[in-house]
Amino acid sequence: MRLFQAIILLLCLSSPAFGQNRQVIDSLMQQLSSSTDSTLARVCNAIAWEYRWYDLDSALKYARLGESLSRRLNFKDGLAQNQNFTGVIYFNRGDLSKAMDFFFNALQHAEQPPRNSVEAGYALNNIGNVYKQQGALPQAIEYMSRALQEFEAIDDKRGIAYCCIRLAETYELMADYDTALKYAYRTLRLREETRDRDGIQSIRIRLGIIYSKIGDYDKALGFHFAALQSLQETNSRWGIATSLNNIAQIYLKQGQLDTALSHAEACFKIAKQFNSKEKLMDVSRTLGEIYAAKHEFEKAYTYLKLAEALKDSVLNEQNVRAVANMQALYDMQRRQSQIELLKKENENQGLVRNSLVGSVIFLLVIVVLSVYSYRQKRHAAAQYKAQNEYLTKLNVLLAEERHKAEAQRQRAEEASMFKTEILSIAAHDLKNPLQSILGFSALILEELDSSHFLVEKIKAIRRAAERMLILIKDLLQNAAIESRNIQLKVQKVLIADLLHRVLDANRLQAEMKLQQLDFQVLSPDAVAEIDLTWMREVFENLISNAIKFTPIGKRIRVTVSERENYIRIEFKDEGQGLTDDDMQKLFGKFQRLSAQPTGNETSTGLGLSIAKQLVELHHGRIWAESAGKDLGSTFIVELPKVQTDEQSLAQSTTRF
Repeated sequence: MRLFQAIILLLCLSSPAFGQNRQVIDSLMQQLSSSTDSTLARVCNAIAWEYRWYDLDSALKYARLGESLSRRLNFKDGLAQNQNFTGVIYFNRGDLSKAMDFFFNALQHAEQPPRNSVEAGYALNNIGNVYKQQGALPQAIEYMSRALQEFEAIDDKRGIAYCCIRLAETYELMADYDTALKYAYRTLRLREETRDRDGIQSIRIRLGIIYSKIGDYDKALGFHFAALQSLQETNSRWGIATSLNNIAQIYLKQGQLDTALSHAEACFKIAKQFNSKEKLMDVSRTLGEIYAAKHEFEKAYTYLKLAEALKDSVLNEQNVRAVANMQALYDMQRRQSQIELLKKENENQGLVRNSLVGSVIFLLVIVVLSVYSYRQKRHAAAQYKAQNEYLTKLNVLLAEERHKAEAQRQRAEEASMFKTEILSIAAHDLKNPLQSILGFSALILEELDSSHFLVEKIKAIRRAAERMLILIKDLLQNAAIESRNIQLKVQKVLIADLLHRVLDANRLQAEMKLQQLDFQVLSPDAVAEIDLTWMREVFENLISNAIKFTPIGKRIRVTVSERENYIRIEFKDEGQGLTDDDMQKLFGKFQRLSAQPTGNETSTGLGLSIAKQLVELHHGRIWAESAGKDLGSTFIVELPKVQTDEQSLAQSTTRF
């Protein structure tokens, strides 16, 4: 126990707290040194709970310590409470799968005799909240209603209020605003009675959201600003972020874009500080909508793309499957537990009867045992039958869920194909006007004297049009690859010859930056079966990137060599190198890396993504290596090698 107290004191020195919650946490910290056994476990749980909105890492530290103490002491109620608290912490992090795991653990511990109705109620309500977050609203209401019945049976006002706010949120999502307001105002009354300051803040936020959806913006802002003022006093970063985002959305609806933007940017900064994926997802979507309304479409696209990426992380198929599996596992374990409990009860009854009739004649003992055995068999048969029926129903439900998931996947795939088709059409429609702009601007430049004041402006127009054409070319290539409309026209090609032509075409660009292009051919007769046009596109992209991101006066080396079954092409530069973060997103679409062009060149962010897809279509692979920032990088392409003798090499291989 002294070891645990020493660990706790170290945590106390390293864990931050905020605002008035500092006082609560300080008070709990003072109890640690004098607490022992189960009281110490409860204090650790309480500290974790107080940290849940402010510092999720500190919250998890104390939650894990509380769990360790509870398990060591076999403290069932403390463990049930701890699992509920830990689930809430993971929920606030956006990890729904882990959250549901802990909530079901809490429910199992709470239902063990003697039953803990309070923790069972909180676990049921928390499970409903996860279902609500995933959009499974009927299941959410079912669990929340069961939780409400638990708390009403023991007249637990805090628990009742906790269920009512979750029901208000769920009915709000179903657009049943009258029912949502009924539960919300009931929550507000109960929390004012119990003087639950944190609870009052959260229900004010919820009332503001509901009134915003109804269209009563004055009431909505009144509730949000009242909540924000109270939240700022306690420095509740989760609550402050929620209020700021909601206020930004209301100002956006009212057309007050600058005010909306200032509140949303403040929310983004706070959400980033405490690493909440859920809040970052919400505010990124809000910022995207604000910038779209301001016609700043590049910023709008950046934030909306970030929101979509965070949404995939928070609500992905893996989380949904994990929750369904946990539900099935819990139901089966509870059923098995009930069967074993009934067996134990019957065995105890048999022992009592046997002790009472020990002096009864041998024949009566045999009769009693026979009756007992018969009843046991009937009872067990009934239980096994019920279990089999339950498992059959469960299999039907799982089949239905698989069918729904497959239908959703098909819809998503169709939507992606439609998006690609629309993008391709738009790019084609833009291509001709841009070519006209380039043509007419060239004619105008020929007519004007070089000193005319319009010359530089027209050149700027040409540069912008050229950049747009490059982007459109990349978009069309990407659309063709994604729609699987590419038909490779493969032929045997000498890779060294192809690279000679690519390097010659880019040598002038390198010389303009005083760069030296070296070409080392270790395997001059290396042959691959490739589509000449598309593979040239890959090599062009890699060598132009090397030139683009390498400083003036440095060296770039291209090497061709052979291995046992493949040809290896390396593009090595002395440029800005790649960070660990760059390596993670290197071949993604529209990614912005730490390296920047050294000669004010432009980049669409699609080239490496297209190169990767094209290499893989040729059954090859592409990757990058770098020792780190400012230490250069090497891009490596490997293609399957074609085995040829000298005669077939001369007759059937394309040379340049």
